[in-house]
Amino acid sequence: MATLILTNTPTKAHNYANVAYCSFNDSPNFLVSGSYVLIGDATVNEIPRGHIGLNDVQRRNAKAFNGDSVSVSRFLPPPENFNLALLSVELELANKDGKDELVDAILFSKHIREYFLSHVMTTGQRVLLKYNEIGYIFTVNQVAVQGKEKTNRIERGMISADTHIIYEAPLSSGIQIFNQREPTNISKDKESGLVDLERCRLNGFINCGSRHDHTYRRIRLLTEKVKVSEGSPLVTCLLEGPRGSGKTAMAATIGIESDFPYVKIISDETMIELSEPAKCAQIVKIFEDAYKSPLSIIILDDVERLLEYVVTGPRFSDLIYRTFLVLLKRLPPKGKKLLVIGTTSGVKFLDSVGIRDAFALTYNVPTLKKEDAKKVLQRLNVFSSQDLDSAAEALNDMPLKKLYLAIEMAADGEKGEEKINILHFRDILRDMVQN
Repeated sequence: MATLILTNTPTKAHNYANVAYCSFNDSPNFLVSGSYVLIGDATVNEIPRGHIGLNDVQRRNAKAFNGDSVSVSRFLPPPENFNLALLSVELELANKDGKDELVDAILFSKHIREYFLSHVMTTGQRVLLKYNEIGYIFTVNQVAVQGKEKTNRIERGMISADTHIIYEAPLSSGIQIFNQREPTNISKDKESGLVDLERCRLNGFINCGSRHDHTYRRIRLLTEKVKVSEGSPLVTCLLEGPRGSGKTAMAATIGIESDFPYVKIISDETMIELSEPAKCAQIVKIFEDAYKSPLSIIILDDVERLLEYVVTGPRFSDLIYRTFLVLLKRLPPKGKKLLVIGTTSGVKFLDSVGIRDAFALTYNVPTLKKEDAKKVLQRLNVFSSQDLDSAAEALNDMPLKKLYLAIEMAADGEKGEEKINILHFRDILRDMVQN
């Protein structure tokens, strides 16, 4: 800890910086041992010995005046990761002349990351900088260090090339911000993605026989291939089969059990009420977010519905179609790996427009045969042993989703009985077929 006397920066040109100025003789107090790198925002310039030079913004923020004695200590970053994942700031003009300024958030962030690379930012800190010959002041509102939760301690971190910056500007600031992008929080994305996936398998995922199990194991192998393969960073596969055969539940289970940092499902439900261009933008954004994670899974559920396919015509969205063709062939950046799983009940349509060929592999998810249905019924334990074979026979060649629906309807009609009556169950199936 050193006590120094506060003074101005050497020249006005030195004001636009996130540094403090000290004399050569005082500089050893701030040098990191074993190197010549200056940490703690201290640098050497023409400042008298025993003094420290701050700009006007820094002095006001410290509530100190020239000639005051201030305590200064060397700051050493912790040995663990100290890079900022997120920096939220409030932006204002250093000199308000009544003229409004447009700020491109993308370009402005690039300038900050380059100019203040490896600078420490602390909540409440005010920084003066110049961009395109205009002076700005930003106040640090919030910081988040990569991989760490917020703590009760003073929050600070170091700007890196990957730091995402969010801007706020009061209406009275004279600043209009555009091209602002929301941060990608992988952990929150994963949590949100898993919630969506759990909705896709409300009945869980159970053994549906050898044919289902064969397809499921093949897809599981693909997730392992994505993890360890030194080949292509992109793997794509398509699950096709009758509607209700369990394709979505299977894909969702693969995503949930993969333990990949980023898992997202794109479905008709997740894009309801969006216009065609907005859907394309949302799809592209999800892929771009996936490219930021080392391991990602994207599920394209009911591809034909995502394409807005209508049988009469036939008609479909050319814009979404072309978006899929590009994204299903685009390789992720170096060091990133992506598995794309599509599901469809309209494989003939996808064949006719060339989308099926965009997937490297296609697997069939079949309807349930008698032996498959029996396994499911045994697991559900809703029929007596003497009725099990008869119920399974009635469910032969039925999609899994329809099986669950039939059992649910039959159970509701049994007024809480322990087992479903087989005659009542057949009546339910007969009504379902007729409807």
